[in-house]
Amino acid sequence: MNVVAVIKSTGFHINDTYRARFSSVTEKDVVKALDNLVRPNRDEALAVDARQEIDLKVGVAFTRFQTSYFQGKYGNLDSRVISLVFCSIPFFF
Repeated sequence: MNVVAVIKSTGFHINDTYRARFSSVTEKDVVKALDNLVRPNRDEALAVDARQEIDLKVGVAFTRFQTSYFQGKYGNLDSRVISLVFCSIPFFF
């Protein structure tokens, strides 16, 4: 359930809601985000959902590729599933 749906279910008005936008959790970035609150944006929220789904699907495909590629290449490697955390995938692009 997204934030907007939760807010609406509580009886609060979405116009009374602001979002802190930051991409790292350093003190500097969090304080800056709290000093520059913005209203929730539906398009941005949908874009985040799409990016998460793409990351997950690319991660699954990459895991399948790695597993099939490395199976049998190293004698002592337990290669039933060789996975890379899917959130690392964007760093490759």
